[in-house]
Amino acid sequence: MTRTVEERARDAVEAFEGLRRDQYLNCCQSVMRALGDLTPVKKDLLARIGTGFGGGFAGMGEICGALTAGIILISAKFGVRGDEPHEVFRRKKNRCKELVREFYRWFKDGYGCLDCREITGIDGGTEEGLALYTDLKQAHKVPCHKIIENSVRKLFEILTKPER
Repeated sequence: MTRTVEERARDAVEAFEGLRRDQYLNCCQSVMRALGDLTPVKKDLLARIGTGFGGGFAGMGEICGALTAGIILISAKFGVRGDEPHEVFRRKKNRCKELVREFYRWFKDGYGCLDCREITGIDGGTEEGLALYTDLKQAHKVPCHKIIENSVRKLFEILTKPER
């Protein structure tokens, strides 16, 4: 059964919220899990790949994990393998870059920045910052839930575009 974009957005947020305070998927993993079936990559592999990207690269507050997930998913679906004939390689590489740029611009225009630290106002790279972030996340007082939802919606639109 094919899941709707709204079901996928809800699933991503639920994965981000997790089973317990200390057992949840990060923002990158949550987005990839919700949309991974739209790529040729296995879901469990995407979750493993996304492990280090949550919280802006392992909680360091750099590039948002939802943005990173989008780039990974777009590349997984539209990217090149490297063994294609030259014209196919060029066409696929250009298409992938075009779609990554679309998502990147959408993200930056929508949130004004790319960094987790700037988006949340919290430095998750410190023990105190991580504890504060976790408390605020549990109380839904960080923008991450909405960013994950919106990213899933935009990425669904991109990932369901026909390949050229």
